[in-house]
Amino acid sequence: MSDVFVDRVNKSFGEVRALRDVSLAVRDGEFMTLLGPSGCGKSTLLRIVAGLEAQSGGSVSIGGENVDHRVPKQRDVAMVFQSYALYPYMTVYENMALPLVMRRMTAAQRLPLVGRFVPGSAALRSDIEASVREVAASLAIEGLLGRKPAHLSGGQRQRAALGRAMVRNPKVFLMDEPLSNLDAKLRTQMRTELADLHRRLHATFIYVTHDQSEAMTMSDRVAVMMDGEVLQIATPTALYNDPADLRVAEFVGSPRINVVPGIVASEGGVRALDGHVCVAAEAAVGSRVDLGMRSECLTLRDADAAATFRGRTKHVENLGSDCFVHVAVDGLEAPIVARADGRRAGDFAIGAGIGVACDPERVLLFDKAGKRVTVRQSAARVRTHG
Repeated sequence: MSDVFVDRVNKSFGEVRALRDVSLAVRDGEFMTLLGPSGCGKSTLLRIVAGLEAQSGGSVSIGGENVDHRVPKQRDVAMVFQSYALYPYMTVYENMALPLVMRRMTAAQRLPLVGRFVPGSAALRSDIEASVREVAASLAIEGLLGRKPAHLSGGQRQRAALGRAMVRNPKVFLMDEPLSNLDAKLRTQMRTELADLHRRLHATFIYVTHDQSEAMTMSDRVAVMMDGEVLQIATPTALYNDPADLRVAEFVGSPRINVVPGIVASEGGVRALDGHVCVAAEAAVGSRVDLGMRSECLTLRDADAAATFRGRTKHVENLGSDCFVHVAVDGLEAPIVARADGRRAGDFAIGAGIGVACDPERVLLFDKAGKRVTVRQSAARVRTHG
C-alpha cells in the first residue's frame, strides 16, 4: 500500500504560520495535485511528507505507517524538483544509477576502481545497469545516458530527473513544480507524458503546482490551498462546476469566473445591478450574495434585445475556435467576459452597446463569507431587461 494520510498538520516559521490544520488523504495509486498561488503552503506540505521539513504539529502516515520520526530515505518516497537537481558532473546514466548505488552497494563496493574487485560488486552493477536501461527505455532517453545535464534540453533533463526517481520504485512520487522551467509547448507535451506515466506505473503521485492547467489535465483529484489551508478537495470537474468557496471558483477556470454582487430579493431570486436572476436561494431576504457565472454560461445579445445585464464591448479575444468578449458594465470594476463562437469575433465592435443574458440553472451563489449558497435549481429562471 502507498496511500498517504496527512492529519491536522501545522507548520510555523517563527511568527509566520505556513500551514493551518491541514488534513489530506491520498489514495493508493492516485494522482493528487496541490494547487494554489505562490506562498500558500503547498511546497511546505510536500516537504513535510518527504521528511525534508518537520511539522510543528499533526502527523503523516505512508502506507498505513506513521513516518513522523523517519528521515527522508526511510520513507521510501522519491522527489522531483523544479530545478531537476541533477549532478552536473555526472552523466545521465550516473545520475539515474546513483540512488540504487547508494542503496544497494556497500561503501567498499562504491569505491572507484578498487570497488569493482570487491566480491558481489559485478553482479550488483549489472543489476543496476539493467534497471537504469529499462527505465531509460520507458522514458525514451536511452540515447542520452552518456550525456551530462549541460548537453540536454529542458525536457530531456526533466525525463532524466524522473528516471532517477523511477529506478528506486518508491511508494510515492513527490513532484514540486517540475514543469515550471519549460516553455509552453514543452509543458503541454510533458503534461501528457506525466499522465501517461502515472497510468503505466499505477503509483501514488503528489504533485505541486500553481498552474491550474496542469492540475486540471493530469489529476484524479485536486486539493486547492490558500493561506496555509485546504479549501476544497475534489475532482477537476467538480472543482470547476461545483466550487465550495468563492476563492476556489475564482482560482480555477480560464477565463476567470465572472462575479457580480447581488441581494436576495423578497419576490424570489437575486437582484444584481439592474438585472434580476430568478434563482431560489436558500438565504435570508436582503442578505448579500455574489453571483458566479462562467463565461460559457452567458449569451451575448444585441443592444436592444432582452438581457440580464447591459454594457459596451471593451475588448475581444479571438482564439480561433472561441472568442471571449469583455463587456464593460456600469457598477462593475471588472468587465463581464462571455464566450462566443470564434466565427463571430468580427461581429463585436469595440464600444458598441451589447446585452448579456445568463443561464440561471448554471449560476453559482456565494454568501458574504465566500461560502456556497444552496440553490433550488428547478425554480431557476431569469427576468430580463427588455
